[in-house]
Amino acid sequence: MREPSMSFTDILFIVALAGPVGFLVAGIVPPGNGRNGTGALLASRVASVIALGGALFAVVLCVLTPGHRLVLSGVAGVDLLLDPVSVTVFALVSFIGAVVIQYSRNYLDGDPGQGAFMRRLCIVLAAVQLLILSGNLVMLTLAWIATSLVLHKLLVFYPERPAARLAAHKKFLIARASDASLVAASVLLYLQFGTLDIARIIEAAGTEAGATSGATIAATFLVALAALLKSAQFPFHGWLPEVMETPTPVSALLHAGIINAGGFLLIRFADVLLLNETAMIAVALIGLATALFGSLCMLVQSSVKVSLAYSTIAQMGFMLLQCGLGAFSAALVHLVAHSLYKAHAFLSAGSALDVAKLDVIASPAASVERQAALRVAPVMVLVSGAIFAGLALAWEETRTPILLAFVLGGALLQLLLSGGTMLRGGPLVGFMAQLATVALVYFAIQGAAAWLLSQTLPLSAPVSPVVALIVIGGFCATWWMQLSARSGHPPAWLWHLYVPLRHGFYVNAAFDRLVGSLNNHSAPLKGN
Repeated sequence: MREPSMSFTDILFIVALAGPVGFLVAGIVPPGNGRNGTGALLASRVASVIALGGALFAVVLCVLTPGHRLVLSGVAGVDLLLDPVSVTVFALVSFIGAVVIQYSRNYLDGDPGQGAFMRRLCIVLAAVQLLILSGNLVMLTLAWIATSLVLHKLLVFYPERPAARLAAHKKFLIARASDASLVAASVLLYLQFGTLDIARIIEAAGTEAGATSGATIAATFLVALAALLKSAQFPFHGWLPEVMETPTPVSALLHAGIINAGGFLLIRFADVLLLNETAMIAVALIGLATALFGSLCMLVQSSVKVSLAYSTIAQMGFMLLQCGLGAFSAALVHLVAHSLYKAHAFLSAGSALDVAKLDVIASPAASVERQAALRVAPVMVLVSGAIFAGLALAWEETRTPILLAFVLGGALLQLLLSGGTMLRGGPLVGFMAQLATVALVYFAIQGAAAWLLSQTLPLSAPVSPVVALIVIGGFCATWWMQLSARSGHPPAWLWHLYVPLRHGFYVNAAFDRLVGSLNNHSAPLKGN
C-alpha cells in the first residue's frame, strides 16, 4: 500500500488528537456563571461532538485500509498508533463518553458540584483516549497512570461518605501496584527491543526476536500483572463492588470503559505475550477463576448495582480468559459488546425493578414453565460439556475455536432457558432455531472482526489439553450450579454456599483488614 503523503499525515494526526485535546480543554475551562457551571456543561458537550467526529473519521479510514498500521509522530513525544484495535476502542470510548456526558447533565442537574464533576469527567476521558492512541511506551505509561489518578477524584466526589473513601483507597493501592508493573515492563521492553515505539516492538515480537530473553519473559509477566490488577481480577476485585457510592455516570464509565484497560493492554501486546506460554496460561487460569467466581457471586446480591459489579468482574475474567487462550480478536469483540451492554445496564439501573414487575405481570405463568425447563438444563449442560471435551482433546492444532464454541453454546443455552424461551411443551424446533440464529449472528460478527484484525493481531495460539479440560470443567460446574439454583429445587448443599457467595468468600474482608493495618501506619484516607 502506498504510504500517505506528509500533508495527509499531519491532518490525520490533528483529527485523531482533536478528541483527547478537546476533552482536556473542557476539563480545565472555568466553570462559568451559575452554580451548575454552564461553561463546563457547554465545553463538555462540544468536546464530545469533536471526539465523535474524530472517531468516525478514524473508523472510515480503518475500513478503507484494513490491516494498515499507521504511526503518527508529533511534538513533545506524542506518537499516535492508528490500527483496527486502537480505532475500534477509540470509537467505543468516544461514543460511551458522549452518552455519559449527556446523562450527567440531567443526573446532576441542580447539584452545586456539577461543574467540577463535568470537568473531572472530561479529563478522565482525555486520559483514556490518549491511552488508547498511544504510540510509544512513555505516553502509554503516563496515560495509564493519569487515568487512575483522575478517576480517583471522581470516586471520592462525595468525600463525606466513608464507604466511598475506603473503596477509593483500596482502588488507589491496587492501581499503584498496576502502575509499577507497567513501568517495570516498559523499561524491560525498551532494554530488550531498543525502542519505545510500540509498533516496532510488536513487529519485532511477531518475528520472535528476543523470544528466549529473560527480560522479555519478565516483561510479559509484568504486562499480564498490570492488566490483571487493572481489570479487578480475583483476588484483587473487592474495590469494584464497593465503589457504588460514586454517582451513576462514574459507575457507567468505569464499568463500560476504564475497567477494559487491562484487556486492551493484553490485546495491544498480543505478539509479546505469545512469547511466554506460561504467562498466557496464568492469564487464562486467573481469568477463568475470576469469571466463575463473579458469575456465581452476582446471583445472590440484593443490590442491582453490586450485582452488575460482580457481572463486570466475571466479564473481565472471561475476556482475559480469551486473551490467555490466544483468541485476541474474540476478546476485542467481547470488549465492545460488554461495554455497550454495561453502559446501558448502569444508566438504566433505576428502572430495573419496574421492568421486572412488568415482566411478571405480563406473563404470570412463565416462572412455572421456566422452572420445568431449567430442571433438565443441568443434564444438558453436562452432556454437551462431555461432547466438547472429547472434541477439544481430538483437535490437533489449536483448541481455541472448540473452547469458544462450547462457552458460547453454553451461555446461549443458559440465556434462553433463563428467559423462558424453551417452555414446557413448547416446540423444540423453535428453540433450536432461536439458538442457531443467535449463534450465526455472533459468528458473523466474529468473522468480520477476524477479517478486519487479521493483519493486526496474531492467530489463535495452541492450547494444552489440560487447560482445555480445566476450562470446560469449570464452566460446566458453574452453569450446573447456576441453573440448579434457578430451577426452584436447588440441592440442599447449594444453600450452604449462599452466605459465602454473598460475601465473596470473605476475600474482600481479608483485604479490608490489610488496608486497615496499612492505614494504622500511614496518613488518613483523605491524603490519597
